[in-house]
Amino acid sequence: MPSSPIKQVEQVNNLELAESVTPKKNKVRIFLSNAIYLPFAYLEKVKRRGENYTLKVILWDDVPLLLLAFSWQATNSVLHGVSIIFLLVSFWCVYELGYYENDYVAEKYESKPKLALTYYAHKSMMRTAYPWLWSLVFGLIGIILLEKTQVIHLPFAILIAQKINFFNPIILTYLSWIIFLVCMRYCFFVYNYANKQTRIWLYIILQSFRYYSFLWVTATNLIGITLLSSQILSRSLLYLVYRYSGGDSNDWPREIPEKVLRCLIFIFMLTSICFGSQSLELWQRWQTWTIIAWCVIQGQGQIKRILLQVKLVAQDGSN
Repeated sequence: MPSSPIKQVEQVNNLELAESVTPKKNKVRIFLSNAIYLPFAYLEKVKRRGENYTLKVILWDDVPLLLLAFSWQATNSVLHGVSIIFLLVSFWCVYELGYYENDYVAEKYESKPKLALTYYAHKSMMRTAYPWLWSLVFGLIGIILLEKTQVIHLPFAILIAQKINFFNPIILTYLSWIIFLVCMRYCFFVYNYANKQTRIWLYIILQSFRYYSFLWVTATNLIGITLLSSQILSRSLLYLVYRYSGGDSNDWPREIPEKVLRCLIFIFMLTSICFGSQSLELWQRWQTWTIIAWCVIQGQGQIKRILLQVKLVAQDGSN
């Protein structure tokens, strides 16, 4: 239901509080930062403030995962990897709009929205065209670099080639990427305006957009798609637990070893494929073992905790 007058007063008070804690000498700097959007700005200043999310999740987790899934088999892996990074930034510029919209919907409809104070100071920059402009610029650079690696792959590529083979491949791929971004943005819109019970089942679609997105413009192999799927499933399982545990920020299942879970899902899925195909070929590739080594490095702390918990029931009295 729409905000009540009392809630609107509270929002004004929150805004005044956010402004009051800002020293006057920083007002000009804050004004400029509010007016001009930069990639990952809303993520770092509002949605994931204090979590160092860009470094810990996007650079440490997402980038290596995407490079292992997509760039490993490319002829020019370095250039292909650079193109993937540009496309990743392009993706996040639009994905951040979904984060802002999520906060906006909470502010407008929830009785007790849990919003960072910085939301009131920085939300204005998300109401501009800058996120889309940045996304289009980074996307174009990424597509141009991707074309130079000669591994551009579009959905239904053969059909497209037959029907509109007079199109420049860069333009065609760029248009395909824009269509994907629009579809992803619409999916996030539906997610944000659905209630929390419905969001449980839409979350896996959002995660699929996040990691399968590059399949719109480039190709991967069976090992790569298995890695992407294991990432989507592990994150979706944690979100499922989070929602059914109450859905509060304190309910996120931090004790569940997500990195280990992802690795186990990857091994399980890859082994299932090998059993189904009656071939161990996938386990004989360096890509598979590099992915497992990366998973172990990322989850080494979680693996240590699991090993320390391994005891006989007679030793700890549990059952």
